[in-house]
Amino acid sequence: MDSYHFDLWQEREINLGWEHGLTEDQIGIYAKSYYDSWQMYEIRNAIEEKLGGEVILLLTSADFCALKMHQIRLGFENGLSIEQVAIYAKEKYSYFEMSEIRSGLEYGIKVPLIFNTLHTYGVSNLLDFALKKSVPVIYFAYWVKRCSKMGFSAEEMKEVFWGVLHHLEEDEILLYAKPIYYADQMKEIRLGLEDKMSNEEIEKFSDFHMEPREMRRIRLTLARFHQQEDDDE
Repeated sequence: MDSYHFDLWQEREINLGWEHGLTEDQIGIYAKSYYDSWQMYEIRNAIEEKLGGEVILLLTSADFCALKMHQIRLGFENGLSIEQVAIYAKEKYSYFEMSEIRSGLEYGIKVPLIFNTLHTYGVSNLLDFALKKSVPVIYFAYWVKRCSKMGFSAEEMKEVFWGVLHHLEEDEILLYAKPIYYADQMKEIRLGLEDKMSNEEIEKFSDFHMEPREMRRIRLTLARFHQQEDDDE
């Protein structure tokens, strides 16, 4: 350790190891000049969290930047097995790809569907969105498989999932889950459906040639009309 030259931030990580009760051997795992202070931080935390030798080996087995190391450590912290983390702990994946794969694994999505989603929608946080919004896994799988053939963007897929989360029926979601609509247009139709507008009313602002702001204007006008009717009763 003494033969290395460390900057102030690297020295801080080494000193924190001593302060937190790590042994010289444990500190020696990350106290190397080729690790920057952020990489040291990730390795030190993995050691302090007692994630185990296999995990530390996986963390340090390749030239991972600190962001990638964080995705690896986060997977273990969130309950993934070493076999699961090893699926994405590869140099060929970017930090963003690792994040998407990790989110899918944590969410319980089958590995082929994770990679199909990543291939189809790219690093768009679609899996992370589903995880954070608690989209039921069965609906995620169903709608991704169904809509991936339609060429939807990730934002358009999120509109489908918002419909699921707001308890729209399948036939209602299919009213706007069409390739002719952009995400902003889908949103206006979805909001109309969530407001329990009739099909005749939805038709008034569901022309795909219509700008989203015009769709919104008509939808809000109809919503105000409904509100006035409710107030009059």
